[in-house]
Parts: sequence; C-alpha cells; structure tokens
Amino acid sequence: MYILAAILSATLGLLFIWAYHALFNGEDRHLLAPQASHQLPTPRFGGVAVLLAIFISILISGGKIDFTLLICTVPVFILGLMEDFGRSTAPRIRLAIAAIATLLGITVFGIWIERVDVPGIDLAFAWAPLGILFTVFAVTGLVHAINLIDGVNGLASGKVILSSGALALIAAKFNEPLIAHLATLVMFATIGLFILNFPLGRIFMGDAGAYSLGFILGWMIIFLMHRQPEISAWAMLCVIFWPVMDTVFAIGRRRFSNGRADQPDRLHFHQLIMRFWQIMSGGRLSKTVANPLATATILPLAALPVFGGVVFVDQPMASFLVVAAAVLSFWLTYALAIFIIRRRRVRRYLGRMTLPIYGFFLSSEHRLEASQRATPAE
Repeated sequence: MYILAAILSATLGLLFIWAYHALFNGEDRHLLAPQASHQLPTPRFGGVAVLLAIFISILISGGKIDFTLLICTVPVFILGLMEDFGRSTAPRIRLAIAAIATLLGITVFGIWIERVDVPGIDLAFAWAPLGILFTVFAVTGLVHAINLIDGVNGLASGKVILSSGALALIAAKFNEPLIAHLATLVMFATIGLFILNFPLGRIFMGDAGAYSLGFILGWMIIFLMHRQPEISAWAMLCVIFWPVMDTVFAIGRRRFSNGRADQPDRLHFHQLIMRFWQIMSGGRLSKTVANPLATATILPLAALPVFGGVVFVDQPMASFLVVAAAVLSFWLTYALAIFIIRRRRVRRYLGRMTLPIYGFFLSSEHRLEASQRATPAE
C-alpha cells in the first residue's frame, strides 16, 4: 500500500511535468520572484500529485479520520492551487484562509492544543479560547513555514519525509494506528515527489502541496498530543523544527532590519547556503548545482532535532534541551556563513578546504583552475 502511494505520486508527477511543458509552454512567473532559487521554468504541482496519491490510497485502505482531515484541508489546498496557477493573493488573505481551515478542523474534531509543557502557560491554556487561538496561530504558521522552504530542490519534500516518518514512529510507539497509517502514507507519497524533485528539480511541491502537507502535519501533531498526554510538546516542536525556525528567524531578521516581515527576500538559510557554495567555488558553481548541494548540506542538520524528538518523545526536559541546542546551532551556523562570505581571506582558505566537495561538480578545466587559485569571486 505504501509503495503504491510512492509510485502513484511519482507517476502523477511525471504526468504533470509532461502536461506543463506540452500544454502550457513551460511559462513560469516564479522565476521573476526575488526569492527564486531556480533558473528554468518548473511546474509547481508536485504537492498535488502527493495529495492525490494519499487520497487514492486512503480510499483503497479506508480510514475515517484520515479522510475527514483531508476534507478540512480543502480551503488551503484551493488557495495554494490558485497561486500555483498564477493568481497571487495578499499575505493577509493567505493567513486568513489557513486560520479558517484550522478553525474548521477544531470544529470538526473538537480538539485543540491545550498545553505546551511550560508551567504557568499550560495553566492559562485551560481557558479554551486561548488554546484555540494558539492552535490557529501554530497551524497557520506551519502551513506557511513549509511553503517558505520550497524552491530548493528536495528541501521541502525532504523535510516532510523526515517529519512524517518521525510522526509515524511516534504514533506506532503510542499505539495510534490511524495516525501512524496516515503519517506513513504522507512519507511514502512524498518520497515519490522527492525522486523527481532532487537533485534535478523537475517539479516543485508548490503552494497547494506545501500548505496542505503543513496543515496535515500540524493536525497529526495535535491528535497525538491530545490523545497521549505523555508526549512532550517540545518533542513535537523538534519534529517540525527546521521550517518553523527558518520562518521565525526570517521574521525576526526582517523586523530587525526595518523590513516588512511578509515580504520575500533572498536571505533564508537555504538561499544563504546556496550562495555559500557558489562563493566557495569562486563563482564556478552554477545555481543549478548549488541548489541541490544546499539541500544535501541542510537536510542532515534538519534531521538532528527530528531524531532528538523521536528519542525523547516522552521527556519534556530532554526534548526542550534538544530544541534549545537546535536554535543555537541554527543561529551560529547562519552567523558563521555570513562571517565567511564577508571575509576574503577566510573565503580563500575555505575555498581550498571545500574543493573536494564542490570540485566534484566542476568540469576538469574549472577544477584545475580552482585548485590553483581557489579565490572566491564576489
């Protein structure tokens, strides 16, 4: 069943790729966006393929809760699909629709986040309106956080695979078969997309997929926390740490620099790492190569807090320390990358040090030139 979901996702993805280039002439307005990380027209319907694969698999295998959750996902899916087809919406409208979808889920399931494992705050969450408000904030944030890391080949789909796989393990450990089943379906269906998305970036997840998968991940976490009080809220944050941290960091960075928090830029972590590899190569590494290389650099880092969340799933203090260490590591890595990029001598030295890594992707002529000079270009 799970292998079928992966095959369906990959097959539908290939069909969308063909249709995009054959029927729509491969036009891509997203190439003009300031945050664009790709250079060639690329379809953005990979997430639709994932969701269709999940839906078909659920119809075959059954699962009342799974199907109901997909119905609640419809508002964010339609919103994302409109954007994937080129109709832009204001940030406030996107946030409002995600909030409405979350409220729909709260109404249907009758549950929300009632604790965050912080003394005092948990007591305040006993008041239902506060817990509902926080749930809307958290799920809406995650919906958009997944979307922010889409565009670098394999990063968004790779992070969904890590998070859904972790949730499947946690659900199985706490004897929650329906959640484990849905999480495993999400993981395998996303693997089908990952194969097409990494390293060549033939298709992206797109807004419809990112919004919907973020929504589903958020609600699986709510289900687990509601049914299993032993599960640490900090462990759940570990599972989805990377996109959440990237979003929070971006908002803080833009506010600090007197910019608008809802406006895109090219300073997200993955964009910085792309630029890092291009600079280390002295400008010889194309964006086409630096894009998947950034994902290969980031995904192992993103997997560490997920692993910590699974290991310490029922230990609030330990999982809190994992989150704290992950936050510190994220900030230090980002600051170190900025420091290296701005220091010519450091760049020159590290350019030679990292030649065995990026040199694998250079032509023999450029590899020889890099080994002789290794002087980064501005």
